[in-house]
Amino acid sequence: MLVVPQGADQPLVARRVVELGAGLSIHTRDVAPGPVNALARRLLDEPRFRAAAATLRVAQREAGGYLRAADELERHLRRVGRPALADAPRER
Repeated sequence: MLVVPQGADQPLVARRVVELGAGLSIHTRDVAPGPVNALARRLLDEPRFRAAAATLRVAQREAGGYLRAADELERHLRRVGRPALADAPRER
């Protein structure tokens, strides 16, 4: 994964992706064809990135995947008194 953090929690997420070995990060100011191509080539050529991504994929599935993550977020919202998306009225 090549991440370009721009704000909010993105720098934290980008740092974690790099720490886990699943990708590389580039600052917005450094985004240009040359640097992006060089980083993309590293991601494609260095086997460690593919191996780290596979490890994360297994861990995410074993933890319940995106469905469990969504359920946990909705549980948290209910606990703090905010309506979860599932509870929100639907627009027609």
